[in-house]
Amino acid sequence: MFSRRSPIAKLETELVDLTRRRTDLETRLAQARATADTATAERRRFLVETDGADARAFSKIEAACRDAADRVAGLEDAVTTVADRISTTEAAITDAKAKADRERVANQIDDGAEAIDKAARNLREAMKATGQAYAALRQALRSGGFRLGDHVDAESFAKAALAEGIEMLDPGFCRSAARMFIQGYGDPAETVRKIQTDEARRLADAVRSGTMPIAALPSRLTPVMPEFSPGFRIQRVVLKRPIKWRAVGGGWEMASDICSVPAPVAATALAQDLAHTDDSPEGRAAIAERNGGPQPPSRLLDGNPVHLTWGECHDIGVDLARERAKEIERLEAEWRAEHPEAA
Repeated sequence: MFSRRSPIAKLETELVDLTRRRTDLETRLAQARATADTATAERRRFLVETDGADARAFSKIEAACRDAADRVAGLEDAVTTVADRISTTEAAITDAKAKADRERVANQIDDGAEAIDKAARNLREAMKATGQAYAALRQALRSGGFRLGDHVDAESFAKAALAEGIEMLDPGFCRSAARMFIQGYGDPAETVRKIQTDEARRLADAVRSGTMPIAALPSRLTPVMPEFSPGFRIQRVVLKRPIKWRAVGGGWEMASDICSVPAPVAATALAQDLAHTDDSPEGRAAIAERNGGPQPPSRLLDGNPVHLTWGECHDIGVDLARERAKEIERLEAEWRAEHPEAA
């Protein structure tokens, strides 16, 4: 997930090393404690079962006990020290991941704000052209238009035409409750900046600094999953026999000979040993033979020139609608993994 050179990756590598070192120290500590227990037992035996007259032997036993105890104490201190370092490293990893999450979400908010500002600037430019066209319509209506009833003059008709045009772009626009928030600002780019993106960037800074928890973000700043509409890569193959499959729309599609088909169809045909890739030795030989020999006979089927019928085609069991649904599911899962705050 993280680059090998990233701070988080370095901390995780350090944690693995520390954990391995602690395991090694704990093994050595267990061995040292067993040795200390053996030395203590030997001292006990010497004191209980002998008169203790052999001072040299007792001194040797005592030295063994001291050495064993010192080794146990040293290893216990090392295990404790390494455990503390592991705790510190784990805390550092948690903090670094939280910081990375905040930075990622803040960048997403900033990117969204920039996209909104760009769209608003484009709208402002479009409104300039619309304003020129509206002014021309008003002038033309003043010169040659007709009144509609007692209360609608030609200029009022121009206003109505503009409103109707906007309604065609976005039905309900003129009744939108949002208009009460933006009336009086004028410039659409400035309106959007003051009401939307300035606030978005303030929230991005707050998330980045940690003063705004990601979970507390307003829902309007939570990423919304796009509608995925994947297509299929086309692959050229040389078929050994005619095949058919279900299209995205549910109907049948067929292919034979040298053809270009959707990737799932090509993969299945190859897996079922019904085709060669066009760059394989067999595929190149078949293409060369086809280019130099007679073309297969053709006839019309549903108005299209083909040289086979549905009954002549082997059903390879591919349903492109199902394959497309699986790809959409994969893309959605990938998007959710990249945007956990949207869950």
